[in-house]
Amino acid sequence: MAVRWQDNSLLTYDQWLVARLESLGASIYGTIVYGSPWSSNLELFYEYLGAPKNRIENFRMWMGKETEATSRKMHQYYEGSEQSVVDNFRSGRKVKETINLNATAFNDLYPHLSCTPDSEIQPFGIYVNRGKGALEIKNTSSYVLNSYESGLPTDNVIQICGQMMICEYDYGELFYFIDNNKFQLHPIERKETGNIEEVILQHTVPFWESVITARPLYNQLYEAQRNMNMRLVGELQNEIARLEPPAQNTIGYLNFLSKKYTDKMQGMGIMEGTEAQLSIARKHKELGKQIKVLEEDKRKLEIELKNILGDKHTLNFGKNGKISWAESKTGSRSFLNNVK
Repeated sequence: MAVRWQDNSLLTYDQWLVARLESLGASIYGTIVYGSPWSSNLELFYEYLGAPKNRIENFRMWMGKETEATSRKMHQYYEGSEQSVVDNFRSGRKVKETINLNATAFNDLYPHLSCTPDSEIQPFGIYVNRGKGALEIKNTSSYVLNSYESGLPTDNVIQICGQMMICEYDYGELFYFIDNNKFQLHPIERKETGNIEEVILQHTVPFWESVITARPLYNQLYEAQRNMNMRLVGELQNEIARLEPPAQNTIGYLNFLSKKYTDKMQGMGIMEGTEAQLSIARKHKELGKQIKVLEEDKRKLEIELKNILGDKHTLNFGKNGKISWAESKTGSRSFLNNVK
């Protein structure tokens, strides 16, 4: 059988953090494919190379973990309404049965991928004549769900499709605990997911190949920085940059550029802009006047300009003005377009 499981209960948290970087987990497939407001393929690329990531657990994330066990229990009694949970629980009638695996699945057909389903649906109750399935539990809000045209976050759908592909499940369920007072269930049949699995592979295979190629370069970069070999540092940074995944026109990608270049500001100074770059800057400024209707186009050009500047703080066009991306007292970088 192509599927194999790793028991995560045997790992410490630090060991798990190391182990997770040896494959691409299903929870990040959506970010690799489409990006997100909170992250990007570029941020994940550097995280997988070994760049430190400040993992801050906010209240929503904490609540999601704390309520997962309760939601899993409620799922076993849920039959279309919140009242059905109460009635079935009181009568001792389970309509489904799930188990908490606390394990990571791998599949020999996709050696670069892995997944850690929240739970595994057992062949019991309404699924008694079927095999096992994936269950993904989400704690969310009506506001978040309503922001998606389909009513389902795209990254959640991609995540559970990846789980079904890796674990070779025929079906799965997305179970939402919404506003801390209601549930919503979305069954998903693997045979009805179209080309999602193909899309996952089209994006994750080249992403992983770039990570594997860039890792030794990143390790060399660390040593070159320690030894203050700035010529080699520049060469290695350029080599790694050529391996970066394609830019995503998302807020998450744009925000990460500031993080990426913040630590490279020492004495890098001004670079002279070209006519082509001046054209980009002017177009960026013009789009700023129409930001409400052209926000996505403006962000795309800002990504291009920030990639041009990189670790420089000014793109100078002489009498035609300049682009500045200077570091503030708080350590963040402020982007200003002052071209004429």
